[in-house]
Amino acid sequence: MTTLILVLSTNGCGTVDEKSPLTDDAPVRPANDVVMAVERASEHFNLALDLPGAVIEAAVPVSKGPCTADYESDLYSVRHTWSAAGVPEEELHRAMDRLHAELPAQGWRVLLYEPDSSESESLELRVEHDEDFLLAHARFLDGRKVGVPDGRESEITLTVFTPCYEDPDAASY
Repeated sequence: MTTLILVLSTNGCGTVDEKSPLTDDAPVRPANDVVMAVERASEHFNLALDLPGAVIEAAVPVSKGPCTADYESDLYSVRHTWSAAGVPEEELHRAMDRLHAELPAQGWRVLLYEPDSSESESLELRVEHDEDFLLAHARFLDGRKVGVPDGRESEITLTVFTPCYEDPDAASY
């Protein structure tokens, strides 16, 4: 089977160290507002994929976490990762094409839409929404291709995430 993965970052805002401008200039935004924005975007992507009959699984619920595991501060990012599987590979590929075609009209800027550098050459889509300060990454893993472990189901994996923010309510946690 085929896998489509939409991922917006694996680590939120990337590595942050004391010399990073993120430590001094991170925007202030209440965590609840950011969580709701990521939930809305994730739901929008699910609807845009338009995959009736697909099995949708969330790896974890929408979650707020530190920008990096090795940096303690009031900076946080929010992410949501989920996958769609259980439908033919052709439908998954068409769903990726739909995302690529439709997202720009909704304020998303396409950063990348091409096969990745893995042996399986999974189709990858990276987008960002400047107005809402959101990022997303989708990846279609076609289980029929070379380099995909035997038995791995085709799927689209999607991650919606944010840059780092300073939490104005961090002192109350």
